[in-house]
Amino acid sequence: MKNFEEFKIYWEKYSGKRKTKQKPDMLFVMVYREDLPWSFATEKQCQTLVNQISGGLTGSAADHQHILCYKSEVEDILKNTDCTHAMILAVGMVFDVTVTETSTSMPKTAIKKFYDFTESDLYCKGHILCHRGKPATIHHQHIELNLVKWKKFGCPSIYGGWNNFERSDENFHDDYTPPWIIVEINDQKVYIQNFDNDERKNKSFAYPHLSERQEIHERNWKHLTETKRFDYDWGIHHTYFKLLCSRLQQTYYIKNTEKLGNLPAFREFDLIMSPTAGYNTELLARNMMFEGELVFYDYCDDNLKMKRLVYEMHLTPEQTLKAAQFLQINCWNPTREIDFKKLEEYGSDENMMEAQTYVRDKCDVSFSKTDLMTFNYDDFKHLFKNKHVFFNASNIFGYHNNHIHYTLDHVINKYEELLECLKTHSKSFHFRGTNPGKEKVYHENILR
Repeated sequence: MKNFEEFKIYWEKYSGKRKTKQKPDMLFVMVYREDLPWSFATEKQCQTLVNQISGGLTGSAADHQHILCYKSEVEDILKNTDCTHAMILAVGMVFDVTVTETSTSMPKTAIKKFYDFTESDLYCKGHILCHRGKPATIHHQHIELNLVKWKKFGCPSIYGGWNNFERSDENFHDDYTPPWIIVEINDQKVYIQNFDNDERKNKSFAYPHLSERQEIHERNWKHLTETKRFDYDWGIHHTYFKLLCSRLQQTYYIKNTEKLGNLPAFREFDLIMSPTAGYNTELLARNMMFEGELVFYDYCDDNLKMKRLVYEMHLTPEQTLKAAQFLQINCWNPTREIDFKKLEEYGSDENMMEAQTYVRDKCDVSFSKTDLMTFNYDDFKHLFKNKHVFFNASNIFGYHNNHIHYTLDHVINKYEELLECLKTHSKSFHFRGTNPGKEKVYHENILR
């Protein structure tokens, strides 16, 4: 990408215009400073942040209304939105958005904290700066704002600049970070709250406008994208990269985290290609009465090892979990009510096992080490040739790991390359999955 404008154009092309169904009054704003030089590190910081805020409590969904803009545009955008609350974040911010396997409740990520803020009566939360002898301000890195109150107060600067204020005697660090301040806006006393210690430890800011810090990020991001490894001396920004890498471990999904989806109208397929995760593939194959070639693919050796084991030994979900634990393979299994809710359409474990039995008995099953971020076009061309293909990409092109390890334009190019290969070389195809902007998409060509 050449600059922020180009990044914005490409992201918006694939992410579309979103309005969250659960929280229609929320707006997420990613802010780029005009004086911030564009670099590889800056591009990766943009890509990381927009993925984290564009949907869901952990950044894994695609249901948040969000805007990418320059800092000078923020207040005009806020004035013209009909949303009631905004989360305003500067490029360079990163959050810990992990959900541990033992977590049984809603994850307390920064996004969930913002949801909570929208239910409160607070006017503003932000990183308060009260340097001695200077006006009180709000740091631009992270601000949460009640837009109804802000407009009622006449839309004052969201970054502050108050000469008259009351402040707490305490500080989070040094002598200029009070837990709260009370300022005067249009002759009204207004309370502004700082982020507490729990919130602070789950986020980090890169300070990309400081050249010496950005040089470190340039080195670190190149290491991460070139080696795909995160055992590294990150230097002064160890917290940023520690949070960033907290979700990068390879994981075998015993059950799926996505909806099963509807069956395509055309079902006479010769080939199904689908990731190793869960029972999505088995249920779709059985429901389509598919009896052809079925390829389970994955970029991860351990995931392929687990899927082969499941088929060789005809393991139940419970046995699969025990096998993964014995083999010390990192795995995910639903533990929270929200996870079980998503799986309702999959039915019972017995239903999933019946689908697995169907696939073992009726399909020609194989396993392929395939990475959609690096796949070879010619290999796919020969595989698809003269076949009716059902291709399930799941969330791979919107997957946070891939957006950390690869640039946005790389992810887009591989996505378009796969679709072009299907269109050109298959007899017909049905494609489903997420696009590079995390939108759920379906593409079909059943006319050839």
